Amino acid sequence: MAGGRGPVKMDEGQFYYIARASLSELETHVEIARRLQFMPDDAVSLLRKQCSRIAASINGMVRK
Repeated sequence: MAGGRGPVKMDEGQFYYIARASLSELETHVEIARRLQFMPDDAVSLLRKQCSRIAASINGMVRK
């Protein structure tokens, strides 16, 4: 979300789209950290569960 362009006006739909993309990027980083053994499996599992909950929340907001 930080693109270095200063304040940008966007509607809620754009915000949720960007939030989902950022969450997807985080999930990719967690998977890379797991494969490189930078994180213990229990931490990876916890982060995946939290990402799932957040994704469900974002998806629920998009549907409203």
